[in-house]
Amino acid sequence: IALFGPLWLLLVWPALSLLGRASRVGEPYAAERGRHLPRLSRWRLAAAGCCLPAGGAALGAALSSLPLPGAVRWLLGCYWYGVPALLAAVAGAALALRAVLDEEADVDARMRGALRRGAFDPEGLPRPGAVEPWAAGRIAAVADAQRGNVRCHSGFSPFVGYGRRESAWTLTVPLLPAESARGVAAFDAWAVVARLRRRLVETADALPSATGADPRGGARPVVEDRVFVSGRELSGDGRLLPDPLRPPATRLPEEAVRQVVLRPDGTARHYLVSHVPLWGGEVVPSHLLHVAVADGALHLRCERYLLGPVRRDLHAVDLLPPASLTGRDRGALLSGALRRTGGALWRAPWSCLADALAEYRRPRRLRAETRAAREDPAFDRGARFSVREYAQGPEYFHHFQPVDARHTLDALDRHALAAVRDFLDEHGVDTADFRAQSQTILNHGVLQTGGVSVVGNQAVGTGAQARATTATASADGARPPGGSAGR
Repeated sequence: IALFGPLWLLLVWPALSLLGRASRVGEPYAAERGRHLPRLSRWRLAAAGCCLPAGGAALGAALSSLPLPGAVRWLLGCYWYGVPALLAAVAGAALALRAVLDEEADVDARMRGALRRGAFDPEGLPRPGAVEPWAAGRIAAVADAQRGNVRCHSGFSPFVGYGRRESAWTLTVPLLPAESARGVAAFDAWAVVARLRRRLVETADALPSATGADPRGGARPVVEDRVFVSGRELSGDGRLLPDPLRPPATRLPEEAVRQVVLRPDGTARHYLVSHVPLWGGEVVPSHLLHVAVADGALHLRCERYLLGPVRRDLHAVDLLPPASLTGRDRGALLSGALRRTGGALWRAPWSCLADALAEYRRPRRLRAETRAAREDPAFDRGARFSVREYAQGPEYFHHFQPVDARHTLDALDRHALAAVRDFLDEHGVDTADFRAQSQTILNHGVLQTGGVSVVGNQAVGTGAQARATTATASADGARPPGGSAGR
């Protein structure tokens, strides 16, 4: 098309879009509880397919009658009554439609076959190593980083890939001896982490996803140590960055993790992370605990994150029946191909150019990154996003998905606090303050550490008072005069 009449490319796109819209049959009554597959009218498609070339021929003949310079006539394809440009446009559009339709059919066959939830086998996927060895190396590096215990992040939040933040709580307990104890037995943060890890593993093994009681099934819960560090703060740390021109370490030995735990003010921080996949992995609550012993006190911080289901459009594969294509299915594929072909044909030259230059640009970009890593001590080596988090949708599909996730997080909270309480009791620490703080966290999820807060007839804080009088509300919910007061 570009050879016989370049500007005819501008006509092919709207012509194919018009052809796609004309061939679709609208439903007289829209479904309220589901969706219809697009219906294709072959008679309207044939009529539009005849009218559009006829209109193109008339346009070419009209343009040929104009006294235009030779270059303009070539751009418009209006020489020889526009027949060469028209034939090139029709042939190019037909070949492009065939390519897009073949792709639509191939994707549909893969989705109905090996990519459905019940038939999916990750080990049976084709590997890219035979075609692009560098891509296979990068996939192996990403997999190794995911299995490691070091999470090197980019940006402000270290919890990349854990979804949305659900809530957080902190707790500080002074290490004072109990009245019945002679003194406080010495311990460090690593001992507290070991007790928490053992208790959380026992708790996770008793959860529905581990016992098989989860109605949708899911992977087994995981309790693991994670070290979080910013990608800009690795310079000079031989444990996390052995070679400044290589990726950072993805796994630290147990002794190195222990040293991170014992130094709570370092750039790298340790969290004890519990993942509990629910609803077949659609919902993954994560419970992250940070433990520090410093300044004569035990500090606990818990971050609760919730990774929601993937977007609804990505679930289309699970809704397809495994049977072979019907006539309406083929019509829906043709309708989708008609809508896509115009844009695909217009973008084809730029896609081919970008693909041809990819192997030229990649080494240049790699050399630029290597030079920056060598010269900049604050070079960012952290992960910027998570593929699973990127595919997270804005909504839940079932009311009980977030309910189950919050129940799981609450259970982990209770067991974690119980484990710390037992540990402090065994080491002769006065746990009166700990019990009061933990009870507030478990009952309300809010810990008041200062000031005055009034909720209804409840006041929390030093010197706070509450006063309420009984009154009867009116039917419309209005408060009677003098109904309540509190300070």
